Amino acid sequence: MKEELFEEQSFVDAQKLSDILEEQDEEVKEVLPPLSKTLMEIYGLNTPSTDVLNYISQKKTSINMMVVALFMFITCFVPLIILDSLYIPEVFGVLIMALMIFAGVVLIVKGNAGVKNEKSLLANLELSDEDHEYIEAENERYRKSQANNIIIAVGLFIFSIFPVVIADTLLPWYIADNFGIASMFIMIASGVSLLVYQARNASLFKKLLRSDKKVHY
Repeated sequence: MKEELFEEQSFVDAQKLSDILEEQDEEVKEVLPPLSKTLMEIYGLNTPSTDVLNYISQKKTSINMMVVALFMFITCFVPLIILDSLYIPEVFGVLIMALMIFAGVVLIVKGNAGVKNEKSLLANLELSDEDHEYIEAENERYRKSQANNIIIAVGLFIFSIFPVVIADTLLPWYIADNFGIASMFIMIASGVSLLVYQARNASLFKKLLRSDKKVHY
């Protein structure tokens, strides 16, 4: 192409030069990959790491919101008990309870709405080797922490009776029972939330490993 340009140098006009440059552009386009492709697609990996990591981040956020909502549902009547012990009008306790339930529902709805394209991603999932290693490591981490989290949750359930005894011993009689019961349900709610948090996170990584259609060696 350059030789042709030099041979006809005295006769090259603007149109000829434009045609030569256009041919060169076409040759370059055949060599270079389309700019719309991600690096993962260029190297033959069907699922970009960003998609997998974004999905994990969205699911973890959704799980956290659900756990907080569950805690609020279980403990929503605690303010009612405490305010009643302090001789504050019952209407304020009912209002706080309603607000906690409403906030819990909002958290669940927003958490679920924040997870994008879950069905399509899992249906066509082919993890890169790096993604697979990361997910396996996270799955193993939650598997190892399962026993400890169960022990802590069971401990919270068993020792939840102690606040009732302590409150009855240290606090005036007219508030002891209510504060003890409120503390007991907070401990129970904490144990339940911990178990759900552990189970849902472990399930997230197991689901990704089960959905992976690529064979890893």
